[in-house]
Amino acid sequence: MDTTFGYSLNYLTKYLELIDTVFLVLKKKPLTFLHCYHHGATALLCYTQLIGLTSVSWVPITLNLGVHVVMYWYYFQSARGIRIWWKQWITTFQIVQFVIDLVFVYFASYTYFTSTYFPWMPNAGNCAGEEFAAFAGMGIISSYLVLFISFYFATYKKDGKRPTGRKAARSLKDAQLPDVHSLMNHGKASPAITNGAATNGFASSTATPSRVTRSRKA
Repeated sequence: MDTTFGYSLNYLTKYLELIDTVFLVLKKKPLTFLHCYHHGATALLCYTQLIGLTSVSWVPITLNLGVHVVMYWYYFQSARGIRIWWKQWITTFQIVQFVIDLVFVYFASYTYFTSTYFPWMPNAGNCAGEEFAAFAGMGIISSYLVLFISFYFATYKKDGKRPTGRKAARSLKDAQLPDVHSLMNHGKASPAITNGAATNGFASSTATPSRVTRSRKA
C-alpha cells in the first residue's frame, strides 16, 4: 500500500502546527528551547522519513496525531478560561508515545542493519527505508524522550521533592531565632484607663488606693 500521500500530509501539518508559536510571540510569552527544538526537529524528522520511505513511520505518525488531538483540545479549553486538571497527563502521554516509537524504530533499524551487513545475526528480514532515515529517527526521537522526561521532572516534581537531611539541617541553621523581647512586648495589654495597670502581661489584682483628704474641725 502506498503511504506516500499520507506521509506528505503529515509532513505539511508540522508547518501548520507552527501557528501556536505565532500565538506565543503575539502574547509576548517566552519561547522555551524544548518548544523551538521540538517543532523544528519534528519537521526535519517527518521530511527524512518521507524521502527515506521508512516502513515503520506509520507508528510514530499515528501516535503523534492522537497525542496532538488531546493536547490541542487542552489548549482550546485553556483559551476559554477553563482549568484542566489533567495537564500533567499530556506530558505523560507524550513520553509513553516516544517509548513506543523507539521500540518500533530500534527494532526496524536493527533488523535492517543486521540483514544488510550482518546476515548471520538473528533478524526479522530486510526492512524498507534508507539508512539516513533510520539514524534520523533513532536520534531525534531519543532526544525527545530525554528532553520530555527532564521537562516532566522539572515541571511537575520540583515541588513534590522531599528535602534531604543536609538541606533540612541547612534550613534549620539559617532559620532566624525569635526575639524574646519583642514577643514579651507583644503580649502586654494596653494601658487601662482606670487606675489599674498591666505589668508584663499580668494585670494587677489590686487597684492603687486613692488619697483621701479629711477636713479638720476648728
